[in-house]
Amino acid sequence: MKECDELRDDLSKFERAIEVPQAPVIAQNDARLRMFETYTGEVVRVHGDRVVVVYEVGEDLVEQTYVRDQFLDGQLPKKGERLVVYVTVAEVPPGEEAASSEDVEESGEHDEPPRRRKNVVPLPRTF
Repeated sequence: MKECDELRDDLSKFERAIEVPQAPVIAQNDARLRMFETYTGEVVRVHGDRVVVVYEVGEDLVEQTYVRDQFLDGQLPKKGERLVVYVTVAEVPPGEEAASSEDVEESGEHDEPPRRRKNVVPLPRTF
């Protein structure tokens, strides 16, 4: 039974890996694509299963915390490694519901909850 669960998890990750890059193409084809941006950053801290990346976003630096299960291969990047994030903004297709603020649960943890962004005080940092 454990093997079936692992296989199901692997298949789910594979499906997600295919869906994510296809989404902007489908949105563009449906005339719903509104914006596309890229940001580069650097891994500044790795602690346990968490990684903190600082991205340059215009004039600001933005800190993003990730957890191991967000990486497709489960491997965490190393401190100092450079990453790029691609942001695609599209309208929600007719008939589908967008996530509302009530759908997003706040983490009860106080030590840098994952998936939460915050502006970082700009330091003399060059990428």
